[in-house]
Order: sequence, then structure tokens, then C-alpha cells
Amino acid sequence: MNNTELRDLRRHWLRHGTPPEEAVLSRLGPTLTGSWQRCFQFGLMPVARRLAEEHTLGGENLRIRIEQRDVLIRTAIPTMEYLYALIAGSGGVVVLADHHGVIVHSVGDADFLQRADRILLRPGASWLERHRGTNAIGTALHEGQSVAVNGAEHFFEENGFLTCAAAPIRGPDGRTLGVLDISSDQRSHHPHTLGLVRTSVRAIERQLFALAEETHTLRLSCHPHLAGLGSMAEGWLHLDADGLITAMDSVAMAMLDLQRNAIHQVHLAQVFVMDWPSVRDQALRQGSSTVALSNLQGQSLYFRIDASRFRQKANPILPPTEAVAPLMPLRDVSQRTVEHMLLETHGNIAEAARRLGISRSTLYRYLRR
Repeated sequence: MNNTELRDLRRHWLRHGTPPEEAVLSRLGPTLTGSWQRCFQFGLMPVARRLAEEHTLGGENLRIRIEQRDVLIRTAIPTMEYLYALIAGSGGVVVLADHHGVIVHSVGDADFLQRADRILLRPGASWLERHRGTNAIGTALHEGQSVAVNGAEHFFEENGFLTCAAAPIRGPDGRTLGVLDISSDQRSHHPHTLGLVRTSVRAIERQLFALAEETHTLRLSCHPHLAGLGSMAEGWLHLDADGLITAMDSVAMAMLDLQRNAIHQVHLAQVFVMDWPSVRDQALRQGSSTVALSNLQGQSLYFRIDASRFRQKANPILPPTEAVAPLMPLRDVSQRTVEHMLLETHGNIAEAARRLGISRSTLYRYLRR
């Protein structure tokens, strides 16, 4: 849809209090439709002008916010400066917002920064949807995935000169730490910008992952193909000496078919057919090793285990009468607990899967067995 059609659609929605026919909304797409619906529910007016400093931090409050996000900012700055070098002169800005949607750092062309400042696209301003309407930063935070918003797709009409692409930045524990965004004049819109942002976020997440590495964890990389190990497409995770997953990036979560709450809850040997002590000890002897493992559905992944920095934690001596329970495969754990979990969640598959630390598709497969 062009900008005129988008403005007319939004104003029709505003006048009549209900969205236009479904055929028109299908052209808008589910992400933008959902965001515009939320904006109307927030009571936002697309043609209204807002107070200059509304929902904006300044002075000491902004300084404290930036100080609290120091690791994220310092890690992201080199990538942001590299991105800016790619777009410099074309009129644009690279923006970093925290997980509350507050901009904590930006780099951009001086001329464009002046225009951006008029709509509060600057440090201290919140760009959550409830404050700035549909926009790449706020909508990416709500959706939990990368988003592009171009021209009149923005809910506020005064933001219609922008084209924006943003993606969430996640830490090693899977939590969203912030959002990286490229914003520029909508006349310079390029569909590849979103891919550029995603790749840049991947680089930042890898740096954060490396910073989180501890001497008592083993770093693993994984990929369905041996040649994929060492590439940008591999997933990363950390395991302790017992094979418990202590950190995992979003790529590894997808490959292992696990959710964020599996971290510190699930052992790798519960997901893959393996003798973990043997696999671990081989990596410790060699400093690193590469193994192919099959999951409970028979699908294979290649793992490269880096044990070069590993140091065993001191473990308390167990009393002679205390026995350690054998580690059960995730399949067996689910068989024993799924009925109870479904009762607790009143049959809510999504909630039961979340509590078990697995995906809905995995739980459905268990139920079909």
C-alpha cells in the first residue's frame, strides 16, 4: 500500500472506530494491523502533536539510565559506528534503545539528527508503542522479532518521513536487553536494511555471549551441517560440567527446539542421545572436540565443544548415604509430568510447554506418541 492509502485507512479507522474491511487489512499485514490496533487501544491520535519532552528522560535520570546500560552500550558502539560508516552521507541514524524502549545511544548524520530531534528520536526518549505509536523500535520489542516500518506505516503521521528497521538484542540468558535500529528518510528506503540490522545484532549478541563466558563452563557451537560450525549461522550455548545448559542464544534455541526458560533447567543429555561424561572428558583431554549427536526425534546436529578455558568448580562432598538421582531424558521427564502440568495449566499447551522448558511443537509431538 502506498502512503496515501495508508493514511486514508488509518483515518477511516479513527473516524468509524473499527478497522476497514478484512481485505484491506490483509494488505496491511498482521504485524502492522496488530500494532495499529494497540495504538488505538492506547488512545493515541495519529494526527495529534505531542509535548516536546513527553516520555523523555534528561539530566541525571538519563545519565543513570546510560550508566546502568554500560555493558550493552560499550559492546554495541563499535558495531553501530561500523553501520553508520555504511550509511554515512545518505541521511540516517543508528539508534540503540534499551529493553524499555528508551534510546541510550545514537550515531548519525548531523542534518538528519536535527530532523530526528524534532520527533524525539534521540537519547532519553521512550519509543514504546504506547508513547510513539507504531515504530520499528517499539513494535520490535512487542513482537520480539525484527521489524521494518516504512513511511505512513508509522501510526503518527508526523513520523511518516521515516523508514526504520530494528531487531531485538538478546543476552546469553535469552532476555531482551535492547533494540538496534537504523532510521533514515523514507525516500531512501532499502529492503536490505533489515537484513543488515539482523546481522549487526547477531555480532553484538556474540560479543555479549563471549563476555558472559565463565571458566567453569564449556562453550558449544552447533549447526545441522559440519561446514556450518564457525559460521555466523551457528548457534552458541554454555554447559556446566554436568551438561546443564547455563546460556543459550536464540539460534541455538531454535536448533535445539527449546525455550528461554530451559536455561538452568535442562541438560543436553535430556535432549540428545549421548553419554555426556564421555563427550565432556574427550573435549577436556583434547581442548576441543567435534561430535555429531541425534535428538530424540532422530535429527542430527554437529557440536564443537571448546574446553580451553574450562576449570572445574569445587563440588561439596556428598554424605555416603546421599544418592544422586539418574538423569532422565527429556522425553521421560515429560511422560511423567505432562499430565500433571496440563492439569495445572487447565489444558493450556503453550503454558505447559513454557513451564517444561520446551516448545509447543515438542510438547505436541510428545502428546501424539
